[in-house]
Amino acid sequence: VLSAHYDSKTELLDHQQRMFFLKNLRLGIVLTLALGLSGPLESLLAGRSAGWFTLVHWTALALALPLLFLAWGLGLNLSVGRLLEPSQGAVDNGSSCAVLLGLADRLSRGEIILEKTKVTLALFTGEEVKMQGSLAYVRDRCNGHRPDANINLEVMAQDGEYVVWELDGNVFKLIPTTPWLREGLSEAVRQVTASQAFPAGPVNSDGGSFLLAGIPSATLGTYDRRLRDTGFHRPSDNLSRLVFSRLDEGVDILEQFLLAFDQGTSGKP
Repeated sequence: VLSAHYDSKTELLDHQQRMFFLKNLRLGIVLTLALGLSGPLESLLAGRSAGWFTLVHWTALALALPLLFLAWGLGLNLSVGRLLEPSQGAVDNGSSCAVLLGLADRLSRGEIILEKTKVTLALFTGEEVKMQGSLAYVRDRCNGHRPDANINLEVMAQDGEYVVWELDGNVFKLIPTTPWLREGLSEAVRQVTASQAFPAGPVNSDGGSFLLAGIPSATLGTYDRRLRDTGFHRPSDNLSRLVFSRLDEGVDILEQFLLAFDQGTSGKP
């Protein structure tokens, strides 16, 4: 299964800035539970121990400040983003969809001959909302017919180096991507571009849905030379960031990988 997501969104913060808040979600949950307990505890201590009541009261107020910061940060990110100039979603993730459509065109015209390999191309929606599309696909389509592997594409056709992410998943659980797929993709990049793909990570992508189901997966993408892996979900994600010749190059890389996979030379155990 070769996949990419086609949904996009516009937010106040790009995904790297937003990651600060997401990484602290667990802290927010703990603070919420602690503040929830502080109310009954204050009621229990009221009139019994003025010293302990005061300590619990001011401790609860102190704990409320970082919780409010997290809540307001995430809330403003989602609400104020609607007032900004919309992101075009050209890099995240229109370019990856274009690469898959280019591969579909070659396959349909018989330009890529695969004797042992069946290819499914999947364009998912809901990636920007907790990977809903890919999670549903894995749940509904991969139980009776389990694919050998998933190659996921993110932010392709930028002007920087190719990257293969080493960890994928979600805020609460990151899983190592599949080593032999990373190596196979890196070799395909080297064969096509005469340069190497660099390890990166972590990433929260549709590849994580396959990994959570025990299906081998790796995600290939590119960096921007100036912005690196920032500036998405913003007006800065626009067509000017794309190097259009690299769309065909991306198709070449996938073709090289598929031929190696079909011939048993991709490194698959």
